Amino acid sequence: MTKSSNQTNLQVRKTELYAGPLPHPDTLKKFEEILPGSADRILKQAENQTRHRIEMESKVIKQI
Repeated sequence: MTKSSNQTNLQVRKTELYAGPLPHPDTLKKFEEILPGSADRILKQAENQTRHRIEMESKVIKQI
């Protein structure tokens, strides 16, 4: 047998999926490392968007 006939190729692929209103914590950490203060800005943006959505939903409910 030749050396090449005993070789096996192994390929491993890892896929992760994250869904949510904020980036995955690891991604948020990377943003912060690249641009200090960016994690806080992203969190505030999510808080403001949530507050706005709640206000708009309340207005719609009052009109019903």
